[in-house]
Amino acid sequence: LRARPVLWKWSTLELVAHLADFETVFLDRAQRVIALDRPLLLAADENEYIKHLGYDGRDVEDELALIEATRAGDQGRAPQAGGSLG
Repeated sequence: LRARPVLWKWSTLELVAHLADFETVFLDRAQRVIALDRPLLLAADENEYIKHLGYDGRDVEDELALIEATRAGDQGRAPQAGGSLG
């Protein structure tokens, strides 16, 4: 999981950790697109995340559980009249 198969590419663990961290970013962006006519989408630099947040030292099972928990928190919610989630 920690091996980098290609120089300068992320390992599987780093990729899963990135997805876990960005799950909330993606959710926020999706909600803004649904709810707002002209949404401001916040930028996030994934290369800064990997440099500073210790992706290579994380536990893959914890990261997968975080992704699952984040998605479960929004499960079953669909856009309602007016375009908002609720």
